[in-house]
Amino acid sequence: MLKREEVELLDTLKKYRIKIDKIMEGLLQGLHRSPFHGFSVDFKEYRPYEKGDDPRWIDWKLYARSDRFFVKKFEEETNVRIFISQDISNSMEFKGKHEIAGKLVALLTYIAYFAGDYVGLFQFNNKERLYVSPSRKPAHIKRILDLALTTKPSGKTDFLRAFDLLSRKISKRSLIIIISDLIDEADKIINSLKYFKARHHELIVFHIISHEEIVLKYQGDIIGVDLETGRELPLTRESLSHLRTIINSHFMDIYEQFKKLGIRFERFFVEDSFEGQITRFFIRRR
Repeated sequence: MLKREEVELLDTLKKYRIKIDKIMEGLLQGLHRSPFHGFSVDFKEYRPYEKGDDPRWIDWKLYARSDRFFVKKFEEETNVRIFISQDISNSMEFKGKHEIAGKLVALLTYIAYFAGDYVGLFQFNNKERLYVSPSRKPAHIKRILDLALTTKPSGKTDFLRAFDLLSRKISKRSLIIIISDLIDEADKIINSLKYFKARHHELIVFHIISHEEIVLKYQGDIIGVDLETGRELPLTRESLSHLRTIINSHFMDIYEQFKKLGIRFERFFVEDSFEGQITRFFIRRR
């Protein structure tokens, strides 16, 4: 029988009508471990190799000494600490990116909770930095869902200041999931994440983006508006073409740096099927 707080959690999911049962069936069918297994890397002990274990964790030096297979047992075999970082700056309002981000936070939280992992939330812009520490309590998970799905975008993006604060709150190696449209200076984004890679945290970046941002198919002269400052920007056909080049170069530069640092990233288009994109992500993860 479900506890009262678990019933409240399920009611929250229904309230926001997150249609995740079908997604969950496709993602987790046959999985006996958390879908995030393998991200947390705190070594605990050795154990004998069993059929089905990932060969990557075989200790070959120990095999050479003992002529027996042993695998390294990590803390993620019991649980994973997950910090979900949600960009809530004004630019996330474009084409409803904040709604996609909130839905993604909710789904990942739901999956982590039922997989036995500990999950927390970090919402950031250049002012508000709301932090909810990782937990598995249903009331705690309900709070994350409420915040993820109701917080309205405000302020500018400031990766350096935001993730400097987050770095002070994470003491053990963890999985950090970042959900953002990456509208900030490329150097600031990369430098803010280098700290976590240097301390062996695992990172996944979900880049929430619209096809319209990288195509810019407008005819004639228009007036654009900077969502983070509210400033109007007169744009001609020529300046639009130049802006398109700048935007695409910005993202490609960030992607290249992610690859060099070993940061996994997923482009998540607001116009494309949410279910299809998240399913493909977890299929590749498996």
